[in-house]
Amino acid sequence: MLVPALIRDDLRGVDDEALTLSVIENKHRRDAHARDYVEAARQLSLMPLPQAVKERHARALGLSAAELTAADKASKLDDKNLSAAVAYDFDLVELADFQEVAHINNARSRLEAAKIRDRNDGAGTRGHWAHALQCLKDEAAEKAKRVQLKQDLAVAGVTLVDWDWRWHETPMRPLKDLVTPLGTAITAHQHARCPGHATTLNPFKPTVTWLCTDWRACQHKLSREASESAAPDAAEMAEKRRRTIRYNAAWRQACSVRQEFIANLCTRPGDATDEVWKFTLSAITGTSAMYSQYIARHRTDLISAFLKIKDPNHDSEPWRRVEDPFGSLIARTGATGRWRLLFAQVAAVYEHQAMSDQAWRNPISKDTTNWLAFLQRQKYSLSDIEAEVLDTARERSSRSAA
Repeated sequence: MLVPALIRDDLRGVDDEALTLSVIENKHRRDAHARDYVEAARQLSLMPLPQAVKERHARALGLSAAELTAADKASKLDDKNLSAAVAYDFDLVELADFQEVAHINNARSRLEAAKIRDRNDGAGTRGHWAHALQCLKDEAAEKAKRVQLKQDLAVAGVTLVDWDWRWHETPMRPLKDLVTPLGTAITAHQHARCPGHATTLNPFKPTVTWLCTDWRACQHKLSREASESAAPDAAEMAEKRRRTIRYNAAWRQACSVRQEFIANLCTRPGDATDEVWKFTLSAITGTSAMYSQYIARHRTDLISAFLKIKDPNHDSEPWRRVEDPFGSLIARTGATGRWRLLFAQVAAVYEHQAMSDQAWRNPISKDTTNWLAFLQRQKYSLSDIEAEVLDTARERSSRSAA
């Protein structure tokens, strides 16, 4: 929990010991402001001190080393967002995360909800927070891309219109639905001379869709596929497509959080748990085609990512791989740490073979559900779509067994 503190002006520029003592002395002042505490931590984090000294000061202030490192970024929050976040008990790491996405609508409330879910889980992790943060980061990146696209279109003098799912009820149509009088496809370059030339932004991803604002007046024709899409079930098909787009985005979003968790799991100190050993050895000694197919690819990128090392084959052609890519790592790894290399390989197999972009769709693979269930037992917080996939598979299995 953050405790506001006051920093005296006469201490600015003094050494780290004096700064730390100043914060501790003022730690319980009622008239202190959260800004003062964050600023003091920021100053301390930026001092050219040995890491061990910084960690000692952090402990004296009741902070972790990670919080001290995060203080500089957290200090960039404006007073309104800082005060509101501190009121919900955001620590410095969480404040730094919030600072990255504070400009996104409802960012704080979404992070607050994730924090509550993590607390209710009782696992002592930030799993739901990680998923919520990744979602907000993706939204921020998409927002930036949309702004840039709009600027580029404005500079090019291209008309930008609103997206409409029911094109068949308007004079407008995407170019992919149109053909020339001779029946050939129309490209954006060819259509640029048309008075109806315009574009719109896809509501689900920051890409442009070129269209004609009045295809009949401009003497275009509908393609056969577009004519058929005006059938009574077109609305239902459009809704299925929208759902697919949403689920694809959510599944990819969960991937980065899940793989970060796997990397942290692979680099935990000490020996593996009994369950991790059993899962790893079963995968390696089993007869699964999934395992043999992945090994035949001779890939090392995912394994390296999970071990948090540079990929030995990062600049090698697919047909010219390093013969013993992890030999040096194996040589310097002690007996209690060798499980990490084996588990990283097994994790790479599951992530590549069982967690592809299409893995959430029916029929859901048993390998997919086994992997998600295993990770959940390791205290990984499933994203909403991962939980839905696992629940759907379990319900189907229960009905089959009944």
